[in-house]
Amino acid sequence: MIELKVLIRLRLQQWRHRLVLLLRLFGYNPQDRSLREFFYNLYLLAFFLVWFVFGAWGAILQQAVQFGRMMSPVLWAQLVAGLPWAVFAGLVGLSLRYARRTPLTLSFPDMAYIAGSPVSRRTVTLVQFGQMALQAMLLVLPVVAITAVILAQPLAATIGYWAAARAVIAAVPLTLLALGLAWLWGIMRLANPTWTQWRGYGWLPLLLVVASAWPKLALWPGQVWLNALLGTWTWSETAVLVLLVGLLLMALAWVSNRVNLIVVADESNAYARQQALGAFAWLSPNLASDRRAIQQQKRVVGQRPFLTLPAFTGNTTLLARSGLMMLRQGDAIFALLLRGALFTGAAQFILASSAPAEFWLFWLFGLLLFPPRELAMIFQADWREPFLRQFLPLSWGQLLVIDTAVPFLCLLLGALLVWLIQPIVSPILIILVSILLALCQSIAFLPLTRWRVHVPYQASSLVTVGGTLAAGVFVGGWAAGAVAGTAVLLLSLAIRHSEI
Repeated sequence: MIELKVLIRLRLQQWRHRLVLLLRLFGYNPQDRSLREFFYNLYLLAFFLVWFVFGAWGAILQQAVQFGRMMSPVLWAQLVAGLPWAVFAGLVGLSLRYARRTPLTLSFPDMAYIAGSPVSRRTVTLVQFGQMALQAMLLVLPVVAITAVILAQPLAATIGYWAAARAVIAAVPLTLLALGLAWLWGIMRLANPTWTQWRGYGWLPLLLVVASAWPKLALWPGQVWLNALLGTWTWSETAVLVLLVGLLLMALAWVSNRVNLIVVADESNAYARQQALGAFAWLSPNLASDRRAIQQQKRVVGQRPFLTLPAFTGNTTLLARSGLMMLRQGDAIFALLLRGALFTGAAQFILASSAPAEFWLFWLFGLLLFPPRELAMIFQADWREPFLRQFLPLSWGQLLVIDTAVPFLCLLLGALLVWLIQPIVSPILIILVSILLALCQSIAFLPLTRWRVHVPYQASSLVTVGGTLAAGVFVGGWAAGAVAGTAVLLLSLAIRHSEI
């Protein structure tokens, strides 16, 4: 119990230190204990609360209510039928992520004062899990509330009034269930480091897909959330859900007591370096990709090959290498499929509900804030190795086509799978926008013209994809296709004539 209090106090101090760095931008001085500073802090707190609660959050909920009222009954039924499958896909993706990456990460102070101390490993794991669960809920619960408000509009007033509250309450144990299952995969690997040498362990969560043969079992977590939204949530479902969460936490506590903290500290080395940089980490956009590359290299060091690659010649060698790199990163394939499905599904949802034009701005902001970085991952790796690049007798345009071919097909496959459910958007437009995303990701780190100008992804996608949206909304689909095609041609020419 004492160890738990000490670790929780340590985590709170670390959070406070990070929050102080952010609040300093607004004039907060933690060393000033004067009355004037106290009232200024109260002013800052009141300002952010009023701005968020009555400003931003109120505007978002108002748009969600308007969006839900414009939905047709057919579209509402399709969304309700697809939500349990979306929850199941998220559960598989989360388990796949933590089976390949360590869930338990330590900073340099943690390595010095925790890994080398007689602190219970169970306590370290549970505190870290609680921190991760709290951070996940801060992100998941607002999205769940907005989704519930949209879907609750066609319901009766007596049922839909508390629909969002019921959905948020049900999302708390469901989030713990998903995180608990995903963490159990990762902690079992840390408890037995010899499993790391078996390459198939990272793909074991895909066995959950077998559960789709029994839809009632696979869709049960999503169906529980849907029943809470519709007001048909029973006490038996609540008891079973709470029991599963409790069993998962007990299993996690039992397995975590066998975790080898030496392995955890070794795998957390790249994470600790990033945490040591603090606020400077935000100034290096390539830091996260470098950290992932280091972790991937450490996993394959010392491992013997167990398969023989087929012989390729010419450009097919690079194409096969692109496919092999994607297979080594199963979460990248899953992320591209999911992003393609989400962006296409959101676009078709906006068109099917005849939503106002401002909803396309939300769609565009989502594309800018959550870009498909996996599209240009292989091309960026080739660009960072100028010594190896000189042995490739290809132009940057040819290398871009070969390196992004497999990731592009994954993104396009996810988009077309959603498009087949309700074909509203033109498939040609989907292909053109997907090409634009790949080009905008690639042009972000290629120096253009003799002045070696770098165009950020947000700027290029805002101009190209935003222009395509504006043409489609205010003119028509043919204009959107023309703008997208012109943008693809111009970006291709810019990459072809880039100065390296």
